[in-house]
Amino acid sequence: MKTQKPEKIDFGKIHKDLYSATSKVKELAVGKATFLTVEGKGEPGGPAFQEAIQKLYTVAYTTKFMLKYEGKLDFAVSRLECLWRIENPDTLPRSEWKWQLLIRIPDAVTSSDLKKAAAEIRRKRELDVAGVVRLRASLRSAPHTRFTSAIREGLPRPNSKPSFACQWDLSQRLKARGLKPCERGLKRLSNG
Repeated sequence: MKTQKPEKIDFGKIHKDLYSATSKVKELAVGKATFLTVEGKGEPGGPAFQEAIQKLYTVAYTTKFMLKYEGKLDFAVSRLECLWRIENPDTLPRSEWKWQLLIRIPDAVTSSDLKKAAAEIRRKRELDVAGVVRLRASLRSAPHTRFTSAIREGLPRPNSKPSFACQWDLSQRLKARGLKPCERGLKRLSNG
């Protein structure tokens, strides 16, 4: 007897407001979520950054297919998200930039599932994914805090790399609307 296939969870479709953006700044209602995450320091696109992305996606896809094969759960691997902890990207050397990479996963993915996936990755690929952890989190909020979303736009400044130089433009557009860019990102609720 064939087991019924689990329904696929796709956060890009379920939470379109959170995973789509336009050039206009829009306010968001943000709640709790579960992520795979890894933290690091270094230049965007540099060796540490690229290695962290590889580890994060390896754990995400191994977990996805492991749980799907077991008939427990199916989910689309979400888009890569990155939180930057930088006061001023114009003055801080890129080698000192602190970041946290995240991929949203269903709440039903357990720490036990991730340990099993990590063991499989070590066995098959000999890749150490110890820095990748499960994080149950919510965006930091205080009374009267508003969260926004917008696409970075504009051309990069001379001698800068395009996708990261435009972040400063977005920060300035938020300030022009009387909004303060998010400084700390996620608040840890639990690991596990």
